[in-house]
Amino acid sequence: MNQAYKHLQDKLKIMEMTIPQWVLVLTAVMAAGVFGLYLSPFGTFITIFLCVYVAGVPVGIVYVMGQSDYNLIQLARYWWDWRRSDCRYIAGSGDSANGFVVEANAEEVRRRERETTPTLDLEALWDS
Repeated sequence: MNQAYKHLQDKLKIMEMTIPQWVLVLTAVMAAGVFGLYLSPFGTFITIFLCVYVAGVPVGIVYVMGQSDYNLIQLARYWWDWRRSDCRYIAGSGDSANGFVVEANAEEVRRRERETTPTLDLEALWDS
């Protein structure tokens, strides 16, 4: 098999990011610009900090998601399916069970053992 053409099945990447990732990055940068220019009620320094932070968090998330096999949408879908399923409760009888007795009276246990344990007749062993 010729290994030279395996890149044809890969997604198109520009600077190690796919097209949907670039769209998310540009959307985050534009949202930060709109926030900084039109919506921010703070001073200059705090506005610049918040704009970098508002744009940087989504970009960082997009970059980390692109470098790993982690799929947030698939995880959210699985969580939603699990949440809606009927069998998501822990096995057991529920609140109506009283539980088990963990400790018993030691003298009563010994008495029961003496009553149920057969005694060995040594004389019968010697006679046979």
